[in-house]
Amino acid sequence: MKRLVLAVVLVGSGVGGLWYYESRKQERVIGELRQRLDRLKADQLVADVAVLGQTRGQDGTTVTKLSFVEYKPQSGETLLSKSFDVRGEEFYIDALVVRFEDKFVEMGDGLRGTSVLLFRRAFGNQQKPDEGVPLFTVGDGHDPIPDPLKVPGTEDAFQRSLWARFWSLANDPDAAKKAGVRVAQGEAPHVLAKPHQVYQLTLRAAGGLEIKPRVPAPVQKEMQHGKK
Repeated sequence: MKRLVLAVVLVGSGVGGLWYYESRKQERVIGELRQRLDRLKADQLVADVAVLGQTRGQDGTTVTKLSFVEYKPQSGETLLSKSFDVRGEEFYIDALVVRFEDKFVEMGDGLRGTSVLLFRRAFGNQQKPDEGVPLFTVGDGHDPIPDPLKVPGTEDAFQRSLWARFWSLANDPDAAKKAGVRVAQGEAPHVLAKPHQVYQLTLRAAGGLEIKPRVPAPVQKEMQHGKK
């Protein structure tokens, strides 16, 4: 009888241990999946655009005055700050964007762990893109990447190669695949500008460039009311 009880206890202990092991294993798997999903959905603030004012001329042209502030990757420090005018009630922020394969983003792989971009220009809906205002800084010598935009802990050679071959990667699927690039393309999100509003530009780790109001509409109304 004692042997039977001992056997039951041992079996029960084994089952309990197995259940505990499988339970912990399942928790780890779920945790890893959540981390991968979080990496894919992570957003990074890359710039702010403030609408300082708008004026309409007799010819029907609207001039929108903007203040653009770009931030250094992963630091929040200011990289570029400038104010300028564009023609139109809508403004576009044009950039070159490289998105990497999801597997690299999920793993948090160095440079390929998040999308990267280079701003090009801003323009309004009443002007040609080529007439827009430049929104980029120049690297040293022939380096196409300004030092502040370089992603820390990654090889400069790979980053230089990405931007030097940008349009080749955009047009050559095989070359893009070898580099782990899902898509390389120009993106120009735009919005109907509201005076005294601030718009934030965010870059999704596995996605592209997004623009949305930073100041909520109710707060914006209060700000406008206070100016009267």
